Amino acid sequence: MAAFIRTANKQGNAWSMPGAYYSPGRGFYDLARAPGNHGLTIMPLVRYAQKTGNADALMLAERYANHVLEVSDSFRFDDAGNFIGFGDESLHVHSTAATAAGLVLLGMELKRASFVERGRAIYEYGLKTIGNNFGFLPEANPNAPVNRARRPMLRQTTCENCCITDYIETAIYLAQAGYPECWAEAERYLRNHLLESQMTTVSWVKSVGGADMQARMLGGFTARSSPNRMYDLYHPSGPIGCCNAAGVRALHLAWLHGLERRGGAVYVHLLFDHATPFASVESGLPSRGRLRITMKTAGDLWVRIPEWARHTAAYDPPRLAATASWRGPYQRFAQLQRGQTVTLTFPLARARQEWHQPAMKITYRTEWLGDTIVSISPRGNCFSLYERQYLSG
Repeated sequence: MAAFIRTANKQGNAWSMPGAYYSPGRGFYDLARAPGNHGLTIMPLVRYAQKTGNADALMLAERYANHVLEVSDSFRFDDAGNFIGFGDESLHVHSTAATAAGLVLLGMELKRASFVERGRAIYEYGLKTIGNNFGFLPEANPNAPVNRARRPMLRQTTCENCCITDYIETAIYLAQAGYPECWAEAERYLRNHLLESQMTTVSWVKSVGGADMQARMLGGFTARSSPNRMYDLYHPSGPIGCCNAAGVRALHLAWLHGLERRGGAVYVHLLFDHATPFASVESGLPSRGRLRITMKTAGDLWVRIPEWARHTAAYDPPRLAATASWRGPYQRFAQLQRGQTVTLTFPLARARQEWHQPAMKITYRTEWLGDTIVSISPRGNCFSLYERQYLSG
């Protein structure tokens, strides 16, 4: 931490890293400015401060955030604080999206609403304009001004798994910061492009020498996917170390935050199987609209119900319906006893959606069952994704 502070470029309370690279001949240098080098580190600095109590880490995260927002040309806001577009230093989407997550987390830690709102604006009016609602987020930013003046690049057509993780992480932190509707968005990204980017079959993998590459690849994550293919045909790259690690981290984020005990109450935010000392969740999703929650401690139970299921949910035992109440997307069941079980059932909504990818000049059509895509067209011509018709029965 002392080295970060000593080498920082300091402009009042706005600090930046001197560069991501160093050589004796050039000293510190970078290939792209903020947020690529120091905006990316805001989140880990806050997490380190939370775990260790290191005040310097939190100070450094705040100074980096000040530079990203006030000095660098990463994000552009008007005088009222409204997001009006990306700047020319937001070319690398993983760094850009990770910065948004870090700003929200920093704002919660410092109780600074301004950081939370800047992170939310970048997510809501920036990232969502270049990504989609099932978790695809391009590797290169097509809406950075310098890129708008060029022909579309191949990297605007592919999705780094790191970007999916940043998308999920930003949505989770925003949900915790007072925007609970973002839980649904995090779950859609998880159920779709994150899980579809994980390698669950490796029969096609060839081993070289004495290394068993199939065993090494199984469970890994793709580095550059298309909306309908696990591997983009234009990039000869399979799994990459950072994207493998990011995929695992996204799964951990879902596990860590999806089921929570707070203030004596249990909150079910993400509708996945989960077991903790205070409650367990058994989910029938994505193929069956059924949740079974068992309380292991006494208290209130809050369950997030998907928007499409709120008017059709049924309860077992049925008497719970008379006392259940709503707050936002959550159904509250008050004063449950240890060992008590609540079962919710609901029909899975079917829907069709379209998303146009300007860089590829392709309109993708998706069929949904609840929050899960079961098919996409045009179909990928190799390593096809969303081959989930079996879920429809």
